[in-house]
Amino acid sequence: MSTMTPEEAYHKAIDAGQRLPKLEPVIQQDAKLAYYYASYVIQRRWPEAEAVIQNDTESSYYYAKDVIKGRWPEAEATITQGNYKLSYISYFFSEPVVSKDQCSDFEWERAGAVGFFAPVRLFERKNSLIDIMIDNLS
Repeated sequence: MSTMTPEEAYHKAIDAGQRLPKLEPVIQQDAKLAYYYASYVIQRRWPEAEAVIQNDTESSYYYAKDVIKGRWPEAEATITQGNYKLSYISYFFSEPVVSKDQCSDFEWERAGAVGFFAPVRLFERKNSLIDIMIDNLS
């Protein structure tokens, strides 16, 4: 039998509808497939693959958003170097422009659906993401 590629191993796990631990070392060779596997098969964090995932900007962003469902400080240096910097900041560091008591439930849901949110006053916070952003501007 020939050596299986990460894509073949991932699709085999998808077809099986469950974790296939023997194929995980192959899947985690590819950052995007490792993210997909964590998101769709494991459906939770996959610490063994995080070192690979955090080296890919897109995979890091979506892993933080969809799997961790929160900030991922270990990958922020990678995320803030790519096209997902503003998405990451607005997703994890935003607050409503208006308060919920200023509009109806319907209006509140629509405001969130169209991204009617503004960045939090980021420079009032001291954290790794802001430090990275400031370093990038220098």
